[in-house]
Amino acid sequence: ILDAEAGAKIAHGFRETMTPEAARTAALDGTIMSRLRQIEVGRGDVVDVPAGTVHAIGPGLLLYEVQQRSDLTYRMYDFGRGRELHLDKALAVARLAAADAPATCARFFARDIENVPIAIGRLGLQTVCHSATLAASDDRFLLATYVEGAALPLGTTVLMPLRQSFAAAAGKWFCAEVAL
Repeated sequence: ILDAEAGAKIAHGFRETMTPEAARTAALDGTIMSRLRQIEVGRGDVVDVPAGTVHAIGPGLLLYEVQQRSDLTYRMYDFGRGRELHLDKALAVARLAAADAPATCARFFARDIENVPIAIGRLGLQTVCHSATLAASDDRFLLATYVEGAALPLGTTVLMPLRQSFAAAAGKWFCAEVAL
């Protein structure tokens, strides 16, 4: 979570085990959000969302959603936005059992850290005092987001291809190295 308003939440898995029919009905009648576990999150939290976990991002959040290599998103509910739903496909792969509370790594931004492993790469937080060069490695691209400081608008993000670098402005940068 790069930034969060007070009380911001994500929905993460069902509170109670659902049948496919009950999940379909809740998606169609708009009650699905009340069936999902609501978790309050804050700046710097990291939340694991295993494949098939029904989830939603609440208002007031700026975050990275790091996914494994896949082009699949099955939408069960769309908050009235009018986008296509994929109920049959979603229900075929959704975890319908009651979900345990997800493990979170809180206060991720409280200190500089490096090389926190994730399924497809590493995460880190780097403080740049004046200016420095942030670089992508030979086998991972770098996604760097400005999360603290006054030199740039918060949320400014730079995507660096393999073996490329950039001069980073003073402040705190959240860095995700992701393998291809």
